[in-house]
Amino acid sequence: MPMRLNGGACILFYGLLTACVTSCDRHKALQLETMEMHKQIVNEEQQLRQTQAQLVAIGHLGQFNAAGSNEFAVAKANVQVRVQDKERVARELAEEKEKLEKLKTQLADYQAAQFKASRP
Repeated sequence: MPMRLNGGACILFYGLLTACVTSCDRHKALQLETMEMHKQIVNEEQQLRQTQAQLVAIGHLGQFNAAGSNEFAVAKANVQVRVQDKERVARELAEEKEKLEKLKTQLADYQAAQFKASRP
């Protein structure tokens, strides 16, 4: 037997449905941002490996701290900048993952409430 909803229940249901769709859209957007940040981390790691390979090609990696040449100083600065960028992106990724988990929890709570509300 089909359930009949009064006007107020329909408005409430529509509002909850809209909230769910909005939550899903935010979830998808956060997933895309997370994927982009992951790609950025991979790119930063690749650049870091390239810079380290350059350091090894110029001389021993452990010797560049004491080296006086500009080449070593520039390479050292490049490595430090890339490491800092990688750490920053990793922090941002962790924050976005946390937001994503909160949205997943909200969506699950909403769906559970919808399920309860649909039961007579």
